[in-house]
Amino acid sequence: VLGVHLSDREAHTVGGLVTARLRRIPQVGDNVEESGLLFIVEKASDRAALLIRIRLA
Repeated sequence: VLGVHLSDREAHTVGGLVTARLRRIPQVGDNVEESGLLFIVEKASDRAALLIRIRLA
């Protein structure tokens, strides 16, 4: 939709991508910049990111 290609062999979801980039379980407030996008963790459990906001970087 946005013309952005996110490729990561380790991740199949946006949450997985954020986890792979951080190399740990995401916490609220963590953010990752990738391919011109900013991924911000808005909600998380002790096992995974549950809600991630995506905006242009």
